[in-house]
Amino acid sequence: MRRMTVRLAVLTCSAVASLVLVAVAVVLWRAAEDRTMALASAQTTAVAEAVRLGADTDQLLDSVARTDLGARGLLGVRGPDGWTVGTVHAAATPTAPASAPGETVVDAPGGTAVVRTVPTEGGLVTVEAFLPDGTVWSAVRSDYVLLGLVGVTAVALAALAAAIAVRPTLGKLAALQRAVASLGHGELGDIDSAVRITGPPELARIGAGLNRVSRRVRDLVTRERAMVADLSHRMRTPLTALRLDADSIGPGPLADRIREAVATLDADLADVIRSAEKQPDRVSAACDAVQVVRTRMRFWTALADHQGRPCRLDCEVAEAHVGVDAADVAAVVDALVTNVFQHTSPTTPLEVTVVKHAGWVNLVVEDGGVGIGDTSTALRRGVSGRGSTGLGLAIARETAASCGGSIRIDRGRLGGARIHLRLSELGVQHSPSDPRACRILPRYRERDRLTDH
Repeated sequence: MRRMTVRLAVLTCSAVASLVLVAVAVVLWRAAEDRTMALASAQTTAVAEAVRLGADTDQLLDSVARTDLGARGLLGVRGPDGWTVGTVHAAATPTAPASAPGETVVDAPGGTAVVRTVPTEGGLVTVEAFLPDGTVWSAVRSDYVLLGLVGVTAVALAALAAAIAVRPTLGKLAALQRAVASLGHGELGDIDSAVRITGPPELARIGAGLNRVSRRVRDLVTRERAMVADLSHRMRTPLTALRLDADSIGPGPLADRIREAVATLDADLADVIRSAEKQPDRVSAACDAVQVVRTRMRFWTALADHQGRPCRLDCEVAEAHVGVDAADVAAVVDALVTNVFQHTSPTTPLEVTVVKHAGWVNLVVEDGGVGIGDTSTALRRGVSGRGSTGLGLAIARETAASCGGSIRIDRGRLGGARIHLRLSELGVQHSPSDPRACRILPRYRERDRLTDH
């Protein structure tokens, strides 16, 4: 903003100074021109007076030499018979008629001549003062240089004044910028004292509006945390009853799987309560996506075996670290696989693939069901065409977006839905020209097709 303000001040001052200086330059030029013509007229008048008094050639030569123009060879006298005293530049025939003696200005080679005609007994005598081209410019050159220095000084002072005047405003804008940045980073803190703007009323109103928005955001976040914690606590009662029922089943694989699911749900609820009651963690999240997927798929593979559902995990990489928390990756796997279990028959095949390529970690979940009809609304939070909450795909989309990734829905080789999630590999910076990691997936699909046959 400082640069813009200084530039505006310089342009404005330059425009005003240009108008003023041009007007002053024109006045100075005309004044110098008038002075030059008046000087030439005065000197021709003095020599013409000597001619009128009947001075001889020597006296005229002395009169011409005593003038400034004559001393520089710019003044002369021409007689009616063609005789001359000094230096004559104009034509031999005077422009003024003999019956109208006086002064006239005529063009001469290389300049202008001021010619005064004097009638004598022997005829018409002309006294000429020659003004070379550039005489007026020589008279105003120093004045024009001074005007230029004045203009440059005025523009520089205007730029300095603008820079000094805008400094307090820049400080207030910097305070606004810091407040907005802290709000964007989730640093709610003491919002009431975050922005204190005094000065221009516009900035004061912006600061007041930002304070209102900040307080509103803080209130909404507080209410959201309270609501999440309250709902989590309310779920503890039916969860406790479910745990007691699971304990009463007795030993066996089914009972162990139910108890493991209850324990996992209890741990998730505890994490939700803890996260709702504390400030957001500013530490950068990271995890090994391969380890998380393998851990979660052990649970889902056991459940699929119990249903008789074909379930396959294709994960050849040893590790793949992404900039997402392990709980978020696990939530994505659970959400996508849960959608398959809920919306397809028990015999529908399920396949989960993890591929690492070109700085991307690709998580692909596909099934052999009927697919997703409207893919344009499937990723919207709370929108579902099959009676569910519609949060599964929204959770996956938000998790991918948190690390600069993406999600794509299409039809897979099994015939049903294919959810392709791209997560940025930890520590890898991507640009639009980087190759897309999804290009590696057709190789795996071809390999699987050959394996099936």
